[in-house]
Amino acid sequence: MACGLFYWRIIYFNKELQKKVNELFYESLRMFGIPGLGDKETIHYTNIAEYYEVVSGKQKLYKKIK
Repeated sequence: MACGLFYWRIIYFNKELQKKVNELFYESLRMFGIPGLGDKETIHYTNIAEYYEVVSGKQKLYKKIK
């Protein structure tokens, strides 16, 4: 079942594991779903950045668009 909201803390993972987790979250999140990130996290430099747009930069909320 696909989810509509995710909150993750992957900054503690190594780069390889971060990439795998990002891909799993992307596949699990419904279209237009909203992942929430921690204060120190970003989607900007990840392998999935092109699939999201910023909903609220201050709250670190993004929307899945692809």
